[in-house]
Amino acid sequence: MTPPMENPHFKLNSSKGETFQKLDFISAAEESRKHINTWVAQRTEGKITDLLSPNSVDPMTCLVHVNAIYFKGNWENQFNKQHTKERLFKVSKNVEKPVQMIFKKSTFKMTYIGEIFTKILVRPYVGRELNMIIMLPDENTNLKTVEKDLVCEKFIEWTRPDLMEEEVEVSLPRFKLGESYDMEDVLRTLGVTDVFEDTRADFSAMSARRDLRLSRVMHKTFAELDFISAAEESRKHINTWVAQRTEGKITDLLSPNSVDPMTCLVHVNAIYFKGNWENQFNKQHTKERLFKVSKNVEKPVQMIFKKSTFKMTYIGEIFTKILVRPYVGRELNMIIMLPDENTNLKTVEKDLVCEKFIEWTRPDLMEEEVEVSLPRFKLGESYDMEDVLRTLGVTDVFEDTRADFSAMSARRDLRLSRVMHKTFAESSDHVTGSVNPVADGMQLHISKLRSWGNCQLTALAKDKITL
Repeated sequence: MTPPMENPHFKLNSSKGETFQKLDFISAAEESRKHINTWVAQRTEGKITDLLSPNSVDPMTCLVHVNAIYFKGNWENQFNKQHTKERLFKVSKNVEKPVQMIFKKSTFKMTYIGEIFTKILVRPYVGRELNMIIMLPDENTNLKTVEKDLVCEKFIEWTRPDLMEEEVEVSLPRFKLGESYDMEDVLRTLGVTDVFEDTRADFSAMSARRDLRLSRVMHKTFAELDFISAAEESRKHINTWVAQRTEGKITDLLSPNSVDPMTCLVHVNAIYFKGNWENQFNKQHTKERLFKVSKNVEKPVQMIFKKSTFKMTYIGEIFTKILVRPYVGRELNMIIMLPDENTNLKTVEKDLVCEKFIEWTRPDLMEEEVEVSLPRFKLGESYDMEDVLRTLGVTDVFEDTRADFSAMSARRDLRLSRVMHKTFAESSDHVTGSVNPVADGMQLHISKLRSWGNCQLTALAKDKITL
């Protein structure tokens, strides 16, 4: 038996790449087991939650190698939700139960295999790279008999690509299937034996230790069939994807009921930016100060402070001071616009067009020493972008007859029904984090070695190369 490992490891494979983590199997075996299960659950969208059973990891465990694969496909021909009805389904030879049955009348590849008295139907996913093979034995044929004859060579022959297509009516129950397998006997039958032997196992490509071997190989599968397309689950899946890629900053991009059975295509783009200021704010200078949230109202907030040299100017046309706050590398800046005390922010925003903004923030602005005070802030906003895109001339994508997504899908009936954009920005002592780093309508206080007052302003992020 392999002795306890001083620094046990946990190796993870997923579609996002391979990682290698250290876990404490010796003193925290149960916590390590739960950590691995959580990792698998996250990468299988919560479908596989308990890959490793209690007590399957103990202080003698040296190495756990886990591979997680999650697939969710769209059918080439969707089932119509309106055709789903409760019908009797035969769960055994003599027992029937009422279940929700989905229905489709269409053309499918199919055949009959007389050798096992079974019909075979091929149900393709979009793109036809992958299919679900449905096998229906005759009424008096035992399923065990079919499974016994289901070897690789015969299966390839029975499901060959040149099967004839026929128009058929298909009724299927919704189902969820889950199963666990101990794979050691299967692997040994296939000739994979050295990995289980103390003297012959070789994991040198994974670890410097020479005494590692496999003691157990567990495989767990999950399958779910809902041809209606689970709209709510799909919405949550998209929101989870966005949340993961924006470090949890945007958690509900798609609101409830924004995805329904009529939805054909959801196109999501997520951008997350977290920048370090070139001149860091000193945390020790952060203090609670009064902040003007409107003309007549002040509130105590945590204000960060910095005395330094910044590029700045005054735009008499809109009675507004502009200060450039660079990030490390100076590839990106936050542009802070502070209107005079009696200047309305709406007036400034009205004149904030691209040509003027480029002129006001040109690279040759003079540098001046100033004292900057601004509150920590978090900003979030959602936008329906259809009107904006149509104004910019992007119209075909919304039209049934003119939308063309042929580069993304083989279907010809796709169009955009809605375009949602959600932004988030956060500023603190040393970093700014944002999704699509644009914020608007915030307030802060800047002084130029003397008080300038406390007025509303607009802050934007500007890329010095591409704007």
